[in-house]
Amino acid sequence: MFDGIGAELVWDGTDEIRIPERMGEPRDDQMGGTSAEQLTELCGRCCYHSLGSKRSRPSSEYIKHILEVGHFSIAEHYNATILLTSTSSSFIDMLSFVMLNRPWVWVTPLSESSARITTNIRAAMEFDGWTVTLAQMMPEYPVSEASHLAAIIKSCWHGIAPRFIKDPHPISVSVALDMLDIVSAEVVEPETDAEKWISLYIYGSRGLTHELVRHGDFTSISQRSTRFVNESKSPWTLHPLIQMYIREASKVEQMIVHEEIKQFIDSAKDLYKIWVKRLIPFVKLKIDPEEPYAKTTARKQARGAARGLLGNALETELIFSANVMQWKHMVKMRAADAADGEIRFCFQKIIEALRTSRYADSFVGIQLAPSVDGIGMSLTGGGAA
Repeated sequence: MFDGIGAELVWDGTDEIRIPERMGEPRDDQMGGTSAEQLTELCGRCCYHSLGSKRSRPSSEYIKHILEVGHFSIAEHYNATILLTSTSSSFIDMLSFVMLNRPWVWVTPLSESSARITTNIRAAMEFDGWTVTLAQMMPEYPVSEASHLAAIIKSCWHGIAPRFIKDPHPISVSVALDMLDIVSAEVVEPETDAEKWISLYIYGSRGLTHELVRHGDFTSISQRSTRFVNESKSPWTLHPLIQMYIREASKVEQMIVHEEIKQFIDSAKDLYKIWVKRLIPFVKLKIDPEEPYAKTTARKQARGAARGLLGNALETELIFSANVMQWKHMVKMRAADAADGEIRFCFQKIIEALRTSRYADSFVGIQLAPSVDGIGMSLTGGGAA
């Protein structure tokens, strides 16, 4: 109904990663490894618009580069649940203290001696680092127990994402299991809305995503970078209200409006190209030419500055992951009549995509009807803006 706005399923907790057609075709040496590694790579390539590019790295080198530069935000998308069972009656007390204030963690106690822990790749990678940070803030923090738990969690995660999580030494894992009285540690299927994660590929205007990224709880976001990507030829996505006005206008008015918009976009793109070309040599004078990636640094800085000359309707793309609990909350907020028309229409597409996931039953109760302003569909039961 409205051009340039949409959403489609990428991952819903299975071993299959669905590559959006809009992102292009990967090379034979790209998108390799486990499903967790593939999703992480796809999120990174969404940021840099590098899927299938002749100049981009193969999977093995790509992940190695991510580990070197520390761009770990893309490692937040893939979540898994680990079931821990202990013989200790104080296990939950220990676990509660060790997990206290850690990011990207959801813990579900089942009894005094068992619990389910949902984390992402980054949480597993940085477990020891957060232990040090928390210990510095809390003198009584159980560092030893945290270190043992880290070995167990990393051992479980190694089977999921071996190129990101090194397999701990078997002896250290054995000692950890013994010290924490843990008799079982296994990756299990997600059960609750907090444990079930869904990743969608979403595209629309920069204005839309400025609102969308405000939903930061239990989410992970990897969006196309205007610093790395040349936006001089990128399409723009007009707001649905403008699209609707043009469709309903007279032919004369349509010609006038199309020309107005075309002139504005062409002028913005031309100005963008002029300033990128102007700033690259200017930045090069400021940095050491012998510095590694000096040319890349100058180009990134120039594009980063010049992107401010482009309009809010510049098209963008992102992979947005969230658990089912958060998806339900966002639907309530953004599929409402009071929400902005563009993000409301986007969530109509998001609901359609969510219903293609294996967690479709979680969204069957959502009822939509034509929006009061004619821009797509909205919740029949109200919602919040």
